[in-house]
Amino acid sequence: MSKIMYNKRKCKECKKVFEKKQPLQYVCSPICAINYAKKKEKSKWQKEKKQRLIDLESIRGIQSKYIQPKVNELVRIIDNSQPCIASGTFGKQNAGHYYHAGGNPQIRFNLHNIHIQSFHSNSALAGDVLRYREGIKRVYGLDYLEFMDSLTQTPTIKRTKTFYLELNNKLIEVKKWLKTQTKGQIQDSASRIRLRNEVNLLLGIYNKEYCIFK
Repeated sequence: MSKIMYNKRKCKECKKVFEKKQPLQYVCSPICAINYAKKKEKSKWQKEKKQRLIDLESIRGIQSKYIQPKVNELVRIIDNSQPCIASGTFGKQNAGHYYHAGGNPQIRFNLHNIHIQSFHSNSALAGDVLRYREGIKRVYGLDYLEFMDSLTQTPTIKRTKTFYLELNNKLIEVKKWLKTQTKGQIQDSASRIRLRNEVNLLLGIYNKEYCIFK
């Protein structure tokens, strides 16, 4: 019985179960083999095309189109199921900067400067800064708020385009790692700070003193 089951495999193309004749046989017929090869080639071409488009971007374009969305996604994983840091409401949430990226580009990717925030609070209320401050103080404490304020002293970072291209790929791996750490569960405030510390260090954008709140 086990031998029979060992020889059974689901076709990668049509998904039907078939009896394989060779150990590395993944499709059930020549037609499926052709179609599967075409799809793999198309997928490979699409990945290469996307990478070429990224390579052609300026540093600013890579930061805005690729790096920032991925960093914001990490924030949403850490702050999963938490209310908006400013309004305390639930609903459609975004990742909002405490110090806006436009005026403080040197800390736009520091996870301590980004927290879960509603679209209304982040956009319609222009960041909702006063309530954002009160929310940080209420959830994390005054010491943490003061640490966030001190991040404006972060030196301007000068990185090459190659650094950001590599960072774009690294963010994909960090996201996978972060999901194994959180497992979709709601994190308490201390855990959310710890995860921000760890992710900042993994990304390697900033000096350690600007990465970690102790």
